[in-house]
Amino acid sequence: MSNNSIAKSRILSYDIIRIIAVLAVVMIHSSLGFVTAYPTKSADFLFGNIFDGISRIGVPLFVMLSGALMLDENKDTPIKKMLKYALRIFILLCIWSLLYAVVYEIIQPLIDKKTISVEGFWNAFAYGHYHMWYLYMLVGLYLITPVLKSFVKKSNKNIVMYFIILAVIFQFAAPLINLLINQGTQTTDLLQKFINQFRMGFVGQYTAYYLLGWYIANIKIKKTHRSSLYVLGFAGLFVTVMGTQLLINDTNKIYNSFYSDTSINVLCYSAAVFVFLYYFFINKNYNRVNKISMILSKLTFGVYLIHPYIITLLNKFINTKNALIQIPLTWIITVIASFLITFILSKIPLLKKLVRC
Repeated sequence: MSNNSIAKSRILSYDIIRIIAVLAVVMIHSSLGFVTAYPTKSADFLFGNIFDGISRIGVPLFVMLSGALMLDENKDTPIKKMLKYALRIFILLCIWSLLYAVVYEIIQPLIDKKTISVEGFWNAFAYGHYHMWYLYMLVGLYLITPVLKSFVKKSNKNIVMYFIILAVIFQFAAPLINLLINQGTQTTDLLQKFINQFRMGFVGQYTAYYLLGWYIANIKIKKTHRSSLYVLGFAGLFVTVMGTQLLINDTNKIYNSFYSDTSINVLCYSAAVFVFLYYFFINKNYNRVNKISMILSKLTFGVYLIHPYIITLLNKFINTKNALIQIPLTWIITVIASFLITFILSKIPLLKKLVRC
């Protein structure tokens, strides 16, 4: 198949969403250190919070995109095929977890002349590096995809939306409301305990994102509804950043309450961005410039896998102690290096499968 044919068969919106998602994930990991390590009243925390809060769309965009692709009615995904997809991701998870465990639990201790911990190595391998949780979750989503596809159809759009609404009520809204009631202290979780009594875990948070991605890509959303969603998206972003800035304190730094993918503010923000990118690019054809997005899109999985170690290396050599300088600098270098390394690996026959899902 020629490059022109490939371009015509792809959806530009999806490539753009995938690129934005990985850029956001890299920014989260470039800025989070300033949020966790610096006092909440400091300028470094403020800038770290702004960069980090704006980037919280990363994983939700990835999951919604997976839902748009994997739950497509026109795509044949029987159980055997989804098991194959899940196994492929799991194998990559094991390989990369092993690589990170070797680097951080064997090579790094040897360089630092520290004792190697066998238990630490096996824990690092079993649980994966901090960003590997996404691959575990993705395996789970792939495993339940055949079940979801049994009812995820345009003719059942109201049922799909009903599922999403249940998730919003029980999984997204309740934790944030509970936090706001307690003014960020979590001194009591009465509301959360009450919600948990209903045992609504089956309307899982990431499953809701998965279904929402399908819904946005398959059910036409009116312009007026999109405009309303954009307002909610801005509100979600505002709550994410300002909630963290105003309600989180140094003695009880539960910043993740507002940053969590399972907070309704992040849901609204992420859904708005997905809708905007989808509708803005959906009717645009690939041209010479847009073909670059196709190339970059194919590299995003490798960038996701590689970028944490690039950040680790940069932190050893770049330490300005100024968030406004270090965060953008770390992000730019990490993005460029990760895409470049992934591109090189993708051209090596024995290694290219390590950076492709």
